[in-house]
Amino acid sequence: MGYKRNTSNAYQVYTSAVILFIKAVFNLTSFALIAEGLAPVSCSPIEGFLCLLIELQYDIHITFFLRTVPKFILLTVVISTFICIYTAMGMFLFDPNQLEAQLYFTDYGVALWNMIMVLNSANWPGPMMPAVIENRALVIYFYAFLLIVNWGLLNLLLGFNYFFFETEVNIVYVMQEKTRVDNKAEA
Repeated sequence: MGYKRNTSNAYQVYTSAVILFIKAVFNLTSFALIAEGLAPVSCSPIEGFLCLLIELQYDIHITFFLRTVPKFILLTVVISTFICIYTAMGMFLFDPNQLEAQLYFTDYGVALWNMIMVLNSANWPGPMMPAVIENRALVIYFYAFLLIVNWGLLNLLLGFNYFFFETEVNIVYVMQEKTRVDNKAEA
């Protein structure tokens, strides 16, 4: 994808052909749907991705991303495990007859969604405040979740992601320099 010589032009041509084909399929589908009186389809949600494929300056960043994903997937699994454990603990801690459990911990899916909302701080007082009013000891549950998962593991994940990205940048820089030196030596 750019590390070998004389492959970038072929890559651009093939990618352009694929993008034009995908757009043609979307346009023909839209024409057929409009003829039937239905709403048309748009390729605008994926158009940014399609344009990203043709930009050679992003090739390196895509390969960085693909090379770093396996390295920090373990931390993502650990965070997901902690969220699932805390969700199960919340299902056991909150009485099903209380308003807190009926709103935020009705079943495992709703409880998991609410714990993810607590994790990204979108609505963390929502599930917490009714529980604190009923029983002040339950505030420990939410604060422990925020301390361990949000401020601990999530920051660790982001730090490792940055570290892995930096190492990949250095590796690719060394590869590019070696290619440049080899090309100059051949010329």
